[in-house]
Amino acid sequence: MVFKPTATRPLTATLSVVAGGGAGTPSVMQPVTLTGTGVAPIYAVSPTSLAFGSVQTTTVSAPQSVTVTNEGSGALPIASIKLTGKNDSQLSQTNTCGTSVPAVA
Repeated sequence: MVFKPTATRPLTATLSVVAGGGAGTPSVMQPVTLTGTGVAPIYAVSPTSLAFGSVQTTTVSAPQSVTVTNEGSGALPIASIKLTGKNDSQLSQTNTCGTSVPAVA
């Protein structure tokens, strides 16, 4: 059994197992209470902007970092990290996030 919540709140359900009913025994239902809480990642990026200043053409600026922090109680999946915009070809990036950031990391 797995839990895949679609809401960020406590969720409940009941699994009903019915057995018996053969050879003169009555059917008996046994309930199993299922509970779980859907959580959403709480994350931030810092800083929210980078300024590279004036850089001579054909040279490379000093690297600057952006940090992704996950303050939530579940892992933060990283779908993608990419450059976009009018001058994105003038920049390059590398990242060490992997495919997720662990909770409180």
